[in-house]
Amino acid sequence: MGLWALAAAVSWTALAPAAAVGQLTFGVHGSRANDLFGGVDGVGARAGLRLGPASVLAVGDWYFPECLGPSPAGGCEYRSGSVMAALTLPTPGLSPYVMAGVGRRWTAPQVGSTEPWGVAGVGLRAGLAGLAVFAELQAEGVRSGEVRRWVFRLGFGS
Repeated sequence: MGLWALAAAVSWTALAPAAAVGQLTFGVHGSRANDLFGGVDGVGARAGLRLGPASVLAVGDWYFPECLGPSPAGGCEYRSGSVMAALTLPTPGLSPYVMAGVGRRWTAPQVGSTEPWGVAGVGLRAGLAGLAVFAELQAEGVRSGEVRRWVFRLGFGS
């Protein structure tokens, strides 16, 4: 599914006006993941390349789990990263978008914690020109046919 979305994003850029192609984007966000440690909050950052209505995004999240007792790994760790293609419906003010790609998460002390995942989600961006706020809901683990976790993000960026 991620490759299909990437191919669609690349072909969609042919319809974009020349001035919109190649804009770098950056952002920060707060995140909430529901599956480990009874649900955990974190912060994250993103960088991307906007190609008209299509974008390529790299997103990283760092979570702050509360671990009980000693662990063999010396503490708890929970972070994730993903690379996604996103397609935006360009509308004034509010811009909904869909995204799909691949991701990976790192957890300790769990075993097998670096397995890659498929990711897919939806988002809504509100703002004009330079700065906007966004909200996203992303499903992770969709490559195997079942959703392993949901991640909610709220942030701002270019």
